[in-house]
Parts: sequence; C-alpha cells; structure tokens
Amino acid sequence: MARRYIRDARGRFAAKGFSGQTGGRGARLKSGKGNTRDTGGARTTKGTGKPKGTISKTKFGRDDDRTNRQLDRDIAAAKGRVAARKKKTKSEGQQYADTQAKAKAARKAETTKRLEAFNKKTQARLDTQTKPAAAKPAANKISKSPRQLNKDEKIARDVMTDKRFKSDRQRVTEMQRRGVKPGTDVVGLVANVRSKQGGGTTSKIKPAAKSGRETMKASVRKVQNQKVRNLNQQIKEAGPNAAGLRLEKLKVQSRMSATRATPTAKQTAKSAQRNDAIRARSAELRRQAGRVNRAYANQARTADTRNKPGSSMIRRPSKKTTRGAIRAEQALKFYRDPKRALNSVNKKRPGFRLPRGMRK
Repeated sequence: MARRYIRDARGRFAAKGFSGQTGGRGARLKSGKGNTRDTGGARTTKGTGKPKGTISKTKFGRDDDRTNRQLDRDIAAAKGRVAARKKKTKSEGQQYADTQAKAKAARKAETTKRLEAFNKKTQARLDTQTKPAAAKPAANKISKSPRQLNKDEKIARDVMTDKRFKSDRQRVTEMQRRGVKPGTDVVGLVANVRSKQGGGTTSKIKPAAKSGRETMKASVRKVQNQKVRNLNQQIKEAGPNAAGLRLEKLKVQSRMSATRATPTAKQTAKSAQRNDAIRARSAELRRQAGRVNRAYANQARTADTRNKPGSSMIRRPSKKTTRGAIRAEQALKFYRDPKRALNSVNKKRPGFRLPRGMRK
C-alpha cells in the first residue's frame, strides 16, 4: 500500500493529524461560499469589520471592536505607569538640597536688598554733606599736634636714622625717592622731627619705636640663632654621619626668614637665591640619607641570621642573597669614604661616572 502524505491548502506537507486537503500539489482547492474558488494559505479579516457609512455594528466587527477596546485599555495603563514613574517623589537628599537652595536664594535677596538700602542712604548723606578740603601743613613748619609726625617727617626720621646713608646728598636723594617732593626744605623738615621728639633743633634723632611684632621677631631670632649654633657644634662632633643634623639645620635656617625685618628688593632677591640653594642642598641631603638607609636595609635583609635567636632562617643563604649582602656592605663603605672606595672601582669601564660631588 502506497504511503500517503498529507498536504495543506497551499500544497505543503502538513503535520500528522491534519484533516485537510489530501491531494497532491495543484489539486482542486476547497470552494468558498457561493461556489467561489477560495485561495489557500492564511485567512485575512479584511472586509469583516463594520461597513463604511453605517452606525450599527455587524456581527463581523464585534470581535475586532472588542480587541481594539482591550488594546486601548492596555495603552492607557502603560501611559499611566510611565506617568507614575515620572512623578516619582524625590529622595530625602534631593528634598534637602532644594530646601537649602531656596534658603540660600532668600538670604541672597535679603542681603542685596539691605545693601541697596545702605548704598542709597550713604549716597544721600554724601550728596548733602559739604566738607572743605583740609589745608596741608608746610613741610618746614611744626604741625598743630606737637608729638605726631606727618608723612614727610616720618620719611626724614627713617632716613636720618639709617646708617647706610653716610652723606647729606645720599639722604636727600633717598627722601625724594621715598616720596618727599623736590624743593622741600629738608633742613627744616629734620628740625621739625627733632622738636617733636622732645629735643632741641640739634639733638640726635631717635629711630621709630619697634612694634610688638618686631620685638617678638627679635626674641624668636635669638632663640633660632642659638639653635643653629648648637647644631653646628653637633655637626662638628658627628663628622661624616651628620646628614640628618645638616638637614635639621637647613630647616631651621629656612624658618628664620620669617623673623627678619622687611627686606629691600635687593635683599629679597638675595634671599630667594639663598633659599633656592638651601632647597637644592636639602634635596641632596635627603637623597643621600635615603641611599644610606637603603644600604642598611639591604644589609639587614641579606644578613646570615641562622644562629641568632628568633630568626626564621634555616638554610644557608643563597648565592644571590650573599651577593646582595656584599653589595650592601660595599655601598656603606662608599658612603662613609667615597674617595677611598673609588680606588677599588674600575674607572675606565664604559659608562662610568664619578659621584656628583666629585665631578668638575
């Protein structure tokens, strides 16, 4: 008996149990209503909806309308979920930030309002106020306050008490450089200073009294100088192992710049140059101390501690460890006496360079 394959309306092989067309490809298809030839394949719902121009629903459009209404409900529900996510309440941190921002804006507005009122009031007072210009006292006459020096008299006092200026010509030039107008009676100016200080016109001018800050600087300066002298003595006694003491001395010297009097431009430039040298020397001393400390650390790491109590070394040190110990010992010898250590070095090998302190 020949095997029969089942085909669908399109002529494709169908699964088992399909009760459809049993003929081969190209067989007559089932006829539709009114003996009209139907087409195979998927059925379409086109034309089964509500006819155009009608109000009442037909039986063909009810299922489609029910499906459309369910689809509309699903879309509305999805929109509601999206809107709910958008209207999510802010966290406590966000609410606090908003509160702070509003308070800050309110304070700023209040401050601006208060400043505007103050400026308006001040400007109105200045507009109504008529203050005559004060007449400047002559430079060669004593002002009304017998003990108070004016600007030119203070300049004359400072210049006359400065030991750097030896001649009258240097003093006059320096006074004019500091702000005294050319043509001013310098002799009368100096006489006014002497009179206000309580002496005669030929008495010695007293320098300006030091402020409390200047007195404090002088006191601190004495302590720092004594500390530097003590460090110098310790460095002398320590000999070649004084790298840490030298570094401490440089730190003290760098702090001493804050206790000096107000320097001139030349002194400032010189001090900057000296500070750069101190920083360079400090860096070199730190590098030197670091090299020595590394050599000591390598020596302790590679030491043979088999017979020492508390040691975890059991076997004999390897060749690599032994070489490291010898290298660390040679490095310490070199740092103690570089010139002596150079005698055991092949200076003619390619790439050899002398230490930085020995280069020309």
